[in-house]
Amino acid sequence: MSVPQGGVAAGGSHSDTGLDYAYQQAHLIQYNFSGSNGFFGTISLEDDNDGNYAAPYFADRNYIPNVVGVVGVNQGWGGAWLKVGFDENRLAINPLTLLPVDDSGFGVQAGLHYNIPGAPGSSFRLLGFYADSDNQYAVGRNARLGTGAEWSVIASYFHRFNAQFGASLAVQYFNDLYLPGTDVSTNVDAWALELHGLWTPVENFAVRTEIVYRDIDTPAGVDGSSVSGFVRFSRFF
Repeated sequence: MSVPQGGVAAGGSHSDTGLDYAYQQAHLIQYNFSGSNGFFGTISLEDDNDGNYAAPYFADRNYIPNVVGVVGVNQGWGGAWLKVGFDENRLAINPLTLLPVDDSGFGVQAGLHYNIPGAPGSSFRLLGFYADSDNQYAVGRNARLGTGAEWSVIASYFHRFNAQFGASLAVQYFNDLYLPGTDVSTNVDAWALELHGLWTPVENFAVRTEIVYRDIDTPAGVDGSSVSGFVRFSRFF
């Protein structure tokens, strides 16, 4: 969900990639509200890319946008939020006929970010997700899993060891992946484990590293696991 408003409500885990949390980039029009005591809200009309599918019967389907909303609070202790994304015309395929089906879907995210008392810069994040189908806001519906999950949970902890170095550990569980483009459950689960480190030896220079292990339930004898990672050097001006 591409709502940029909301402070700690933006993102998944503590890492740069954030594990899977339905992140996407889209053309949009939105209204942001910031009230007293850290309360905020956003309503966003977003391009659903209906005209970008390769198959002819998906091209230029309509011009109706998706709708995304978020409400929450940011305060000194951390923050909490609720997001909802409505995909008005998801890419749906009938698994029997393999023909397109016009249908909608939605995804929900609830999150908590808690700053650890007595440990400046350290925090805990807990996010829960639900989707009624493999729609645009279903968590996991990207190249890393290939399809969205009905339920998912992320737990992530970041510890600031000193001014130069911090690291986080995160785990995510995916319950009941959907068949691609449908609301048909597969009863296949998955999970991911993430280790992330951030080192800033001098001002305006950062070294970031990340390792992610993913495992999808597969039939006996088939390896559904994968490992990925990167090391990034960044210079800021």
